[in-house]
Amino acid sequence: MPGTPAGPGRRPPRRDRPAAETLLDRRRLLGRATAATLGAVGAGLLAAGPGRAALPAVDMEALIKAAQIDPRRADTAITAGSRDSVLLVERALRDRGLLGATYVDGHFGTSTVAAYAAHQRSLGYAGLDATGLPGLTSLRALGD
Repeated sequence: MPGTPAGPGRRPPRRDRPAAETLLDRRRLLGRATAATLGAVGAGLLAAGPGRAALPAVDMEALIKAAQIDPRRADTAITAGSRDSVLLVERALRDRGLLGATYVDGHFGTSTVAAYAAHQRSLGYAGLDATGLPGLTSLRALGD
């Protein structure tokens, strides 16, 4: 018999969606929605608030991509489109004494990850919340 029988604990396959809609398609849609949300939030992430001067904005999507990709690279290549945002974060980490000036290069490498994790721990995060992967709250705190 073709197909998988619907037994106890199994749901029959849905036929109301096109066959081309796969898990990968759903992930792409979720990724676009997340990127749109992060982009909207990230666009004003380090922007001016009441009583403070305008600071450059960080591209959150590019920053997170760099934080996920750059440390695993064998070289010091920079993830496309992330250089400016990574430099802003690295400079802020340097200014707080968490990252040596040598590592302010636009590459979100292992030293930047370690420095960002130290920043997260300084905010009271621990365990999986202090991995060195930038989040909205810790990035806002770094920009203050």
